[in-house]
Amino acid sequence: MGPAELKELVRAGGEGRSIRSAADFGEWVPALTLDELTEPFTFIVDGDGVLRLAPRRSEHVV
Repeated sequence: MGPAELKELVRAGGEGRSIRSAADFGEWVPALTLDELTEPFTFIVDGDGVLRLAPRRSEHVV
């Protein structure tokens, strides 16, 4: 969704983690570092209706 020029700004790995269920979240959280867990998360719902979470510093919302 959105302009193609913005999509080109997304860094590899910066697109956030797809969360389709509580199990997806439960699998993702243990892989995060303590530093990642203490900072805020940003979120988007993509064009397919899937929640994507990422640490705020990743700026995946671009």
